[in-house]
Amino acid sequence: MIVSDPNIHFGKPTIKGTRITVEVILDRIAAGMSLKEILEDYPSLTAKHVQTVLAYASESVSRESKSKQVDNQVTPIILYTHEISR
Repeated sequence: MIVSDPNIHFGKPTIKGTRITVEVILDRIAAGMSLKEILEDYPSLTAKHVQTVLAYASESVSRESKSKQVDNQVTPIILYTHEISR
């Protein structure tokens, strides 16, 4: 359900069949929006789409942390926060 097409949002991962990026949905969740609010803002989405976005994000973080390990040492990852307005 998550695809990356260089012709859509410069290849950012999007929900298949839409132009809605994973990043947009994650930003909404991080801002405290409920599932109901997200689905109201994006009527073409379903709860399954949002669950898939979360699973994709989880897998991406897991994959990234595994790739950062060198000689059994974990390289620190710098995290950042930002706010979005609604």
